[in-house]
Amino acid sequence: MLAKTDQRVLSALATLRTDQDFIVVTGWIRQSLSDLDAQARHTKDEVLVRWCQGGAQALEDLLERAESAADVIRKSR
Repeated sequence: MLAKTDQRVLSALATLRTDQDFIVVTGWIRQSLSDLDAQARHTKDEVLVRWCQGGAQALEDLLERAESAADVIRKSR
């Protein structure tokens, strides 16, 4: 869902990963992801379930990229 990350974005994510404010933000994103999962499990509206799934996929993608940015940079050298 997210656009491909270039070296500049990967570098920024790798740097931010240890920033205390970014750690707070990623905690909030993880909580939002958990809330979306719970909401999707407790609704019968198929459109809302799909919306929750799309949101969850985007949040998971962002967290994955932030967590793996340093490794991706290291492997590309």
